Amino acid sequence: MSTIITKDDIVNGKPFVLKWDSNPGSQGAWNPAWKQQTEAENFLELVENRPSIMNDARFITMDSIEYDISYMRLDVDLQSMKQLSGANAGAQLTDGYTDLDETVPQFSRNSLVAEPFSAFTYTAKNFLIANIEKASFLPHIEQMLAERVGYSAEQISIYGIKKSTGATKSGFDHINGLLQQCADIKTYYTAHSSDNPQLPMGEFTDIDLTKPLVPQLKKMLSQFAFQRGNRNGAKFYVSSIMEGRLMEEADARETEEGDKIYFRGDQLFIWGVPVQVADVLDVPKNSYNEHIILANPDSIVYGFLEDITSENSYEHEKKAYLSSVDVWFDVLILYDKDVLVAEVPPI
Repeated sequence: MSTIITKDDIVNGKPFVLKWDSNPGSQGAWNPAWKQQTEAENFLELVENRPSIMNDARFITMDSIEYDISYMRLDVDLQSMKQLSGANAGAQLTDGYTDLDETVPQFSRNSLVAEPFSAFTYTAKNFLIANIEKASFLPHIEQMLAERVGYSAEQISIYGIKKSTGATKSGFDHINGLLQQCADIKTYYTAHSSDNPQLPMGEFTDIDLTKPLVPQLKKMLSQFAFQRGNRNGAKFYVSSIMEGRLMEEADARETEEGDKIYFRGDQLFIWGVPVQVADVLDVPKNSYNEHIILANPDSIVYGFLEDITSENSYEHEKKAYLSSVDVWFDVLILYDKDVLVAEVPPI
């Protein structure tokens, strides 16, 4: 005669043979073979985008809201001492007079002006009691908030256009990002390139998606070299879509020697310049189209007035915890010659 195993027997730790079967019926009848649901101990973080250009760039810690960067240039032209005044060449000068031209240092200045930004979120008190992480969720969400601020700051630093009037609460209205700074460089280039064709161009010719990409990027790199950009540390920053297009063209090349687009390991190169995917270029903001950025990242300067700070407080009237993150920063192209962008208009 078989013995019926009851739920109480199992709860009390009596031995039994487990046979797998279906889940409890519609009436809620308990089945010994049905295992109750389990859950992970922590929330899994969904990280879709990370900073990339900002990770490579130069950082400056600012000790005031405005941080001036001064430049000095000294262009020397040797001149013949035979032009010195006096009866004989090289004779002693009288009253320091000379027919030679003085070499005069040239000074200029640029500035980082840190702007304040903030992000916050509320966590209900009831949620802390009911969720899987309990009270430890609060430092978790605080850390997540601080980490995700980096990507948002990079978006502003690329796509921002500072508005003197009518600025909204959007961070994109308060900083001139790299694309706007390159547009300003292009304006100066257009006005003065007839006098000096080696002036930095800022914005290169638009990329035509109906034509092969590699020859166009080679011309872009040639312009970068012509304007004396630092190729040793330069990178092509592209969207993941553009990387896919380039991979298709690279795959069509028969040999590495046949064309200067190739893979070394899993890294794509064009004329020896690495191609790096920047998540920030996948989803353009502020009405911009897709762009390619060719830059020596050491010439892209991020100035932070202080470290990213996070804090939280309990608000009784909301029965919730307020977690906030604050940051003051600005971005600046240090050397115009080291940054060149190209727009990729949609077909």
